[in-house]
Amino acid sequence: MEKIVSLLKISLGGFLLSAIFIGSAGAQQASLSGLVTDYQTGEPLVGANVTLINLVNEDNLFGTATDRDGLYSVNRINPGTYRVVISFLGYTSKDDTLTFESLENKTLSAALKTDDVNLGEVIISQNTSAARTEMGRQRISSVDVSRISSPVAGGDLVNYLQIMPGVVSLGNRGGQIFIRGGTPSENMVMVDGALVYKPFHILSFYSPFPDNLVSSADFYPGGFTSEHSGRISSVLDVNMRNGNRFEYSGSASLSPFMADIMVEGPLKKEETSMVASFKKSLINETSSWYLSEQQPLKFESQFIKVSDIGEYSNCSGMLLRTKDEGKINSQREETLQWNNFVTGIKCRALQDQNLFQVKSNISSMSNSSIYEDRSYYSGVTQFRTDFSLSKYYGNVRAEYGVLFRIEWIDYDLTGRVSGLTAEEYNMKSTGGHIQFSIPIGDNLTIEPGTVVSLYSNYPVSLEPRVRLSYFPFGEDGGEISAAAGIYRQAIYGFNDARDATGVFVTWAKVPGESKQAEARHALLGWQQTISSGFSYSMEVYYKNLYNIPVSTWSPIAKFSTDLQLADGTVYGTDLRLEYNMGRHYGLLSYGYTNTTYEASQDNFGEWFGEPVVEYNPSHDRRHQVNTVYSLELGRYTLGARWQFGSGAPFTRPLGFDEILWFDRKFPDVTNTTGEQRVLVDRPFEGRLPTYHSLDASIERVFQFSNDSGSITTKVGAINLYNRKNMFYYDIFTQERINQLPLTAYISLRIDV
Repeated sequence: MEKIVSLLKISLGGFLLSAIFIGSAGAQQASLSGLVTDYQTGEPLVGANVTLINLVNEDNLFGTATDRDGLYSVNRINPGTYRVVISFLGYTSKDDTLTFESLENKTLSAALKTDDVNLGEVIISQNTSAARTEMGRQRISSVDVSRISSPVAGGDLVNYLQIMPGVVSLGNRGGQIFIRGGTPSENMVMVDGALVYKPFHILSFYSPFPDNLVSSADFYPGGFTSEHSGRISSVLDVNMRNGNRFEYSGSASLSPFMADIMVEGPLKKEETSMVASFKKSLINETSSWYLSEQQPLKFESQFIKVSDIGEYSNCSGMLLRTKDEGKINSQREETLQWNNFVTGIKCRALQDQNLFQVKSNISSMSNSSIYEDRSYYSGVTQFRTDFSLSKYYGNVRAEYGVLFRIEWIDYDLTGRVSGLTAEEYNMKSTGGHIQFSIPIGDNLTIEPGTVVSLYSNYPVSLEPRVRLSYFPFGEDGGEISAAAGIYRQAIYGFNDARDATGVFVTWAKVPGESKQAEARHALLGWQQTISSGFSYSMEVYYKNLYNIPVSTWSPIAKFSTDLQLADGTVYGTDLRLEYNMGRHYGLLSYGYTNTTYEASQDNFGEWFGEPVVEYNPSHDRRHQVNTVYSLELGRYTLGARWQFGSGAPFTRPLGFDEILWFDRKFPDVTNTTGEQRVLVDRPFEGRLPTYHSLDASIERVFQFSNDSGSITTKVGAINLYNRKNMFYYDIFTQERINQLPLTAYISLRIDV
């Protein structure tokens, strides 16, 4: 891995020099750039084609496609008159004529309208592929999200994530996701450029990101770009859609699990729009009707977004609030709560062929655990402002950014974690990033970049990264992708891993002087379309982990622990096979992950016979299989999903005893009982049983007359063959806690 680091630094310098050289060479000719967006919402259209045709010699045509921001740039244009065609499948093309003088730089943007004649093609054009990644990034559309069966009319982004190989959810309660060996606090989830600390609801089917609100999401399970910093495992960058600028519409849905309502429309026609969503859980009230026991789970969320759209600029402001409360173990009197509050603005403008973007936001999260007469609290708030500039030099895209960030942290863990009682402090940081996308020839693209960070309590941090894409046999013959980089994290969320629920999270500095958690990623992938409708991909990855906060272990199970630092390794492979043709959609994915931590013997309360102890943490699920199938039959859609997961590690109990503490006071040994203890084995030597479950649903759409709206009904069931899947085993009470049993549901959604 040290060689990878050296190569990263050397290659980064070479790529930056190459970019400067290429940029200066292309700056001597005329150029054309602009933004391509959807007319109704102002959302960027990614992959729209821009073609220039010389009107003197019509055989001389060239062009490009829009990038992830809807931005395009065509360079090295010789003087003359050209026909410019901007097109996107399912939309009406824009056709214009431009005359270029020597060294002239022009701008032409387009807001494309939906082509009603080919409306069905819009779905095709928006389809992204679960088997396709771009240098480690998977782009997810609302159509992808809606394909995955969930107990509500429509889909939810969290259900889509859970069918991806390498993504592990240990239960259908708790709202925690582990990605390629990383913990939930090592994942970065962004909504419109703002961080969400604990994004998923306590009932793990749901998040604030349903399919009717999500415009797109970029998912990086590893090897992410320099645009994202401050986390070491993964990035989920969610873009929520703008409201309709021309018409009012809305929807409402109801199921035994949840009720929600969504409204959208213009505030100022053609310029300003809004979209708002409100959802509230019902399972706490309804579960006693049809389940064997009540599920004491509550959640709600609210989202509001206002957008102002211009030809060369757009600005939006949003507010997201979530609230979760409940008992993960209904047999134990511990109530868990967490709240998120996120608000921010995001603006971008194209001026003189430069795309300027600014994001400024506030993110706050608090959570608490109330157990008998004890309560614990932790909260964190972040203010962050980012400025970035994207520009093309020839055919090289460059992005430069700077950020300022301050985080306020407070917690009160008196009696739970020794060494951390009650404290308040803040951490300031500033820094920047630079990222290039350099095409070399027709088949190779290299993306070098780096992050520079300066924290108030840490030395300067440099995180070089590089990604590449190569089509060895042309664009239709398969693609090789690779990524490598260094990633650091100074603010870390930790919990007591021996706590079976593991939901209460404390955010704090990484323990130790000038320490940051660090990961070094390397991944290599291949993807290819086999034949019409079939595609597959495979990716192998390796990570080195350093300074990961973990609990100090003892042969006595108790909730008062010290924090120590561990190193580790993660390696694995992801395999995906996808079929998408007409009425049929199917996905088969397999993920293998091996996660190992190494901790010094000093971190343990008993000598285990070696100076360094290796163990697999509780999220080390080795094998995971997901299958998804859906079939459209007219207005009916049949959906099914089967999941399998090998057993996750747990620490086995060895026995029980009572201890009398003579250091506190002299006890009455004849009449007083001691403190009950559970004696445990070496950490995580046991494995829970395997998990597998089948979910199925049938959905029917009833269209109103004159296409003025529709009613969607869905009937389905979770855990169709009623397998008793274990959620966890409580070593204190010797109770087995299962995941949800066979649960039938019916849901209704009205769209107007």
